[in-house]
Amino acid sequence: ETFEKSGYIASVGYDKFTIRDQVYRISPSAKLKSNDANRKKFSDFKKGDEIYFKGKILNGVHYVDFILYETPTPS
Repeated sequence: ETFEKSGYIASVGYDKFTIRDQVYRISPSAKLKSNDANRKKFSDFKKGDEIYFKGKILNGVHYVDFILYETPTPS
């Protein structure tokens, strides 16, 4: 089963993050695309960052294969 979601990071750890009370694990082969020099590695992400991500659910665990971050534009 696959998923595609977006949201604001509620908490972030070494190999996982939480959005809307759901924990997502970063797959070892996950790809990260970012237009912000301050968000080039997963360890650069902070609580409150908005991301788009997709991946697979295996044995009830959500593994993220791809993360997209774009710098917010002021309104």
